[in-house]
Amino acid sequence: MTDHKINSALREAEKLVEALKNYKGTTNEHLALLTQNEKVRTELEEPFDSVNRLLEELALTGALYMAIEVGVLDKLPSDGSSIGAAELAAAANVDITAITRCMRVLANKSFVVETAPDEYSHNAISQICRPDAIGALFLLSMDLHKGWAALPEYFRTHSPEDLYDLKKSPCAFSVGKEGLTYYEVLNQDVRTRNIWNKAMQVADKAMPILGMFPFASLKEQVEREPERPFVVDMAGGRGQALLAIQQECPAGFGSKLILQELPIVVDSLKPEEIPNIEATVHDIFTPQPVKSK
Repeated sequence: MTDHKINSALREAEKLVEALKNYKGTTNEHLALLTQNEKVRTELEEPFDSVNRLLEELALTGALYMAIEVGVLDKLPSDGSSIGAAELAAAANVDITAITRCMRVLANKSFVVETAPDEYSHNAISQICRPDAIGALFLLSMDLHKGWAALPEYFRTHSPEDLYDLKKSPCAFSVGKEGLTYYEVLNQDVRTRNIWNKAMQVADKAMPILGMFPFASLKEQVEREPERPFVVDMAGGRGQALLAIQQECPAGFGSKLILQELPIVVDSLKPEEIPNIEATVHDIFTPQPVKSK
């Protein structure tokens, strides 16, 4: 490693130390710390290190994907006690060697705890990676990654303009469903759609909508024209964004908050889950039915 790289890493490390000293605990500061830490690591990495890190991350994502999908994370005791690889293999109905290899990768990266040889327990990361938590967002990302992985073959077998055809998307192609739109593919499997909905909720919590737009500043304008819809959220999942907006704009200041989604979502919603929200069926690829005067 050259002196230049060492000196660059040192400068970035000094910035990181200074940021840590002045840390007040805000979300923006937390993200800035992570960004600065990444700068230090980037300065230290040689090209081989960068590629090797990607290989390690591929192994980690593959192991985590398997652990979630075959139910291993759900089989870990919720009370913090440990469970053996043999018992996990039996519960998941997979060969024990698949379990041990998968769990060793996860334990090495601190995604689970190896309490004894081939015995494991939950930690904070594995708990949040379950499919009813942030694991849903991870599963959605892995499904989308199938589309990325299929791109070389997709481009070899399609014309350039096919990329803009809604029924010839790489995502549909990657799962053998070409001829259907992405959302039509999604709606063929209730579990997959439910994971998608949960992922949207998780994403909204991680990236809150409040602060992105000054909704509360429109109070007088909305109250002057209550007959006009205040917010129309297209493909809004289970109304998580509209629920958040009501924290600043109670009951939408007396105007409509309209959620637009596909029937599979709208039909599953209960009125008490979406107070002050009008849930309507709408396909984003069709003309918008809500008009403003």
